Parts: sequence; C-alpha cells; structure tokens
Amino acid sequence: MACIGAPDDRLVEVVMAIIQVKQGQTMTEEEVLDFCKKVNLAKYKWPRKIVFDKVMRNPTGKLMKPQMRKNSQAAKRLSRTGLVGPFEGVRKGRGNSPSFFVAVAECFSVCFP
Repeated sequence: MACIGAPDDRLVEVVMAIIQVKQGQTMTEEEVLDFCKKVNLAKYKWPRKIVFDKVMRNPTGKLMKPQMRKNSQAAKRLSRTGLVGPFEGVRKGRGNSPSFFVAVAECFSVCFP
C-alpha cells in the first residue's frame, strides 16, 4: 500500500491510497475505510480516493511515489484541463526548494515576457 497526494479541485491535494491486493484475495473501499475508523485514524488522514492497482517499487524495494503520482488517473485528468503548467511538481509547504524557484521563474517568464 502507498499513500500519495492526488490533485483535487477544491483542496489542491487529497490523500489517495494505492493498494496492491495479494493474488486470490479481495478487498473493498468500505473495508479500507472501516479499518481507518477501527484504528482511530483522524478523519482528515483517511484516503479520499482508493485505487486497487500494482504498487510500483524500484529494485531495492522502495516505493516509486513520483511515478505512481504521474500514472494516477487524477493527475492525468488535471493535466488535460491545462491547470498543470509551470507549477507541475511543486507541492505546498516546500517554498524553499530549488524546484519552487525554477517554477516561479518559469511562471514570470510566461506571464511577463
């Protein structure tokens, strides 16, 4: 299982859980939400979107979250609307990262030629 940020129109990003179910077993979205309730997980931490798909891992076994984020249907839908532009890949709360400054510079070059 992997939890990533999925684009959202109202909240900018919501939690999306990508769950890989073992062969021969089944799971529903209701079971995932019931588990969140059973372990007393705060409601804002519950996944808003649940996808049953293969969880991508690199050769050392680490999760490949950027690739999973790119492959998610929500990211594809958002990029088709044209809302993903120079700020693609920039996440909230990371204002001092180099990618943020590059994105801001690209935005200014587009807006103020």
